[in-house]
Amino acid sequence: MKTLQLRFIWNTERLAIAVDQKLSDNVSFIPITEFLSWPQQSARDELEVLLKAKPWIPEHEMIPLLEKVSSVIDCWQEKNTETSITEIEEKFPDCTFLATYRK
Repeated sequence: MKTLQLRFIWNTERLAIAVDQKLSDNVSFIPITEFLSWPQQSARDELEVLLKAKPWIPEHEMIPLLEKVSSVIDCWQEKNTETSITEIEEKFPDCTFLATYRK
């Protein structure tokens, strides 16, 4: 069962990142971090600190999650105004994107 999920708020000025966790099949995802805003914060590094402080999150789940954050940040830097949110959702289907604009 997938237990961690990334959520993003994607707009032209910033990318906000948060993590939710699924506790069981009967429970929807619950937030385990607040939204961290990039580039105003070093969101990826701050997220790593927050996740490492949660002893129930195994490293084998945390590392791919942080790699995915880096990939989404890279994509945002390259294409933030050129790409539709639908294209982003297709590229990262295991993430949830909340957009403040749509193309």
